[in-house]
Amino acid sequence: MGSASVFRNIVALTCVAYGLSRSTLDKGSARIVLLTWNLADGFPDGAEIRQAMQFALHGLPDDSSSLPEFIVIGLQEANLPEQRIAQWVRDAINDHYFKARHTRYEVVGAAASRWGGWIPRRFQEKGHFLSGIVVLRRESSKVSPRMTAKTSYCRRWSRGEKAITLVTLTAGPRRFCFLSAHLPSATSDARLACLQHGFQHDELGQLWDACDTRFMIGDFNSRTGRTAAAHVFDIADRRPSWDALVARDEMTHELTGKVAHMRGLTGTAGLHRPTYKMLRHDSSVCLTASTCVDVQRFLAVHRWDVPHADGNCGEDRICYDPTRPVSWTDQILFDPDRANLEFVAAVHGVHTSDHLPLAGRFTVDLD
Repeated sequence: MGSASVFRNIVALTCVAYGLSRSTLDKGSARIVLLTWNLADGFPDGAEIRQAMQFALHGLPDDSSSLPEFIVIGLQEANLPEQRIAQWVRDAINDHYFKARHTRYEVVGAAASRWGGWIPRRFQEKGHFLSGIVVLRRESSKVSPRMTAKTSYCRRWSRGEKAITLVTLTAGPRRFCFLSAHLPSATSDARLACLQHGFQHDELGQLWDACDTRFMIGDFNSRTGRTAAAHVFDIADRRPSWDALVARDEMTHELTGKVAHMRGLTGTAGLHRPTYKMLRHDSSVCLTASTCVDVQRFLAVHRWDVPHADGNCGEDRICYDPTRPVSWTDQILFDPDRANLEFVAAVHGVHTSDHLPLAGRFTVDLD
């Protein structure tokens, strides 16, 4: 077995799992799958969609009562036409995964954000594409939900492409909120201000507060530690434990405490992976006490050139910057008292982007 294959097997062990996956649901319960994926201006192929869904639905039988009631997909930096995002996601999932299982999903609704005319042309040419969220419902479901959507742009705290999209889903007596966010990467204050602006000035707060079950997914660009070289070297050289890294995660412990609307989202699950751009390429990163990732081999496995891994490390960009805190990116935040997390896992072996799709599966009470 080659070193790349061995490494893939090792990395697969770094998926986060909570409890055991249940194949049967209690009466009145439903299953929800969340998938968040930063495509880095890319376009996933059918095989990658199939792999992501296999991760998300592993262990479930084919009977419709065990399959998800809803599939909620948040995309960031997607190279997709805005008017076709919902149809593309639906067709990709139905054709590449559910066709063999004789099950289909239909679009409940979608919301998307794209750069507007107010963005300077020099940034439009260099900027990212579409971000958004799509909600699908199993065709055989007896639930007939109603959906409302709202988008808030973080134009004051980024070049303009960062945005927050909120979808509310009313199913019987229950109302669910799904917030898909692509937050500014500059500073903690920028991420905090972007969230507060969306909730207070763009009316996201009114929709959010009316929900009894809330989820937040996306690329949060949150950080560990302060802006100090020692924190980067701690990650690369001292190999702290998984728990120590999560304990320093800004998004979970700082922003959720300072944004009143987000209090209660104390459960966090995600791909707590330092971005490779902040690390030396000869370093290792430990995701558990016994499992470490060799950064240079990680880049090689993902078919990127070292040291310029994803095209961002060129003019005005630095691959390794010891003055910046380590970044954590793709996450799911949720209220553990309102939703039972069956599992969450990063989908490995996908090469569209410098991000891995993050899939989570929850059970909720619809009564």
